[in-house]
Amino acid sequence: VGNGALAIESFNTTRKSGTPYDLVLMDVHMPEVDGMSATRAIRTHEASAGLARTPIVALTATVTAEDHAACLAAGMEGFLTKPLERERLVKMLSKLTKAAKAA
Repeated sequence: VGNGALAIESFNTTRKSGTPYDLVLMDVHMPEVDGMSATRAIRTHEASAGLARTPIVALTATVTAEDHAACLAAGMEGFLTKPLERERLVKMLSKLTKAAKAA
């Protein structure tokens, strides 16, 4: 989607339609609503509706420790940097799959 507001809307629409996302790659720096705010809105919706958490992985060009910590604090499960490398995405998906099986 083109901005964070549309990300929230798309997330909620897919949930209501019965075909929720399995994973969200959330751009951190989007117009209108940034990725961290969008993630917090999604987490609030999930909690208030009693829904299981959908894995959300940050996708950003910034790589500071502060950015990584802020993404995790916003409710994201992971952090990937741009340009996105296939191998790092596969590792993240594997990590999230193992965590889901353990839960």
